[in-house]
Amino acid sequence: MWKQTGLIAAILTIVAISMNAGCGHASGQDLDDQELALQLASENTRDAAVKRVVALGSAKLPLLLLWAQEPPPDVFEYELKIGLAEVFGSLKTTAAIPFLIRNISIEKSSSGNPWSRAPEYIEATFPAVGALIRIGPPGARAVIQASEEPMSHRDRLASVFVVSRVAGVAEAKEYLWQARAEANLQAQYATEGLRAWGMQ
Repeated sequence: MWKQTGLIAAILTIVAISMNAGCGHASGQDLDDQELALQLASENTRDAAVKRVVALGSAKLPLLLLWAQEPPPDVFEYELKIGLAEVFGSLKTTAAIPFLIRNISIEKSSSGNPWSRAPEYIEATFPAVGALIRIGPPGARAVIQASEEPMSHRDRLASVFVVSRVAGVAEAKEYLWQARAEANLQAQYATEGLRAWGMQ
């Protein structure tokens, strides 16, 4: 009886040790925070890091939203923003909309003028643009509201592109009409100026 009990206890102990070892190995596969930041901020490791974070669902979102406000030390901030935008877009994180709008024109390296390329290329080149489009109407509405404040030319162009690519936003029609009117007016003034310089 005691021998059987001792044998059972020994077996259970071995099983428990094995399970703990397996769990320890699995947790060892998780990225620690600094390593995750470095991988998201590297062109060579970003895609794999984004996939791993997205596979975790919302588990890492509080940390990533914190980094969106205050990046961790010793990380290339511009490249980290690209990684964060890609994660937020994949998870359709509405809480990240202000960050995405602030960084709407951050750009991956590209050849030539990306704005003259296909829409899919533009979305891939400008990760915050792609993320806002994936988030959908909440992202487009926030972009329209943000456009009431002064914007750089690049940010304005990116904003118009986002709104033009999202369906189901009632405010978009007026916004796009106004954007086109402003563009036409700029083209008119530019043409007149070029004529004055004898360049057209």
